[in-house]
Amino acid sequence: MAMTHQDIKKRKDELAQQVTIIKRRTCNVCGFLENCDFRVMDDAWRTIVPIEYRGQIVCIRCFEAFASAKQIELLRRPCVIVVNSEHNSK
Repeated sequence: MAMTHQDIKKRKDELAQQVTIIKRRTCNVCGFLENCDFRVMDDAWRTIVPIEYRGQIVCIRCFEAFASAKQIELLRRPCVIVVNSEHNSK
C-alpha cells in the first residue's frame, strides 16, 4: 500500500517530535542522553553553571564537574516517591 502525501507528512512530523524529545533530554555540555532530569536551587545553578550553559540542559555529571572545578561540595537529598496505596490496592 502506497503512502499518501498526508501520511508522509504525518510520519515526518511524528519523527521530528521524537527528535525534539531526545534533544530536550540531551546535555548541551557533553551530549549525554541520561541524567538530565534533576533539580537544583536557582542560586546554586547560577553559582555553579558557567554563563554560556545557564539557559541550557546540563546533565548531573557535568553539573558536578562544574561544582568541583569551583571547589563547591554538593549535598544530595534522597528522592522520595509517594505511592497512593488506595489507587494500587484496587
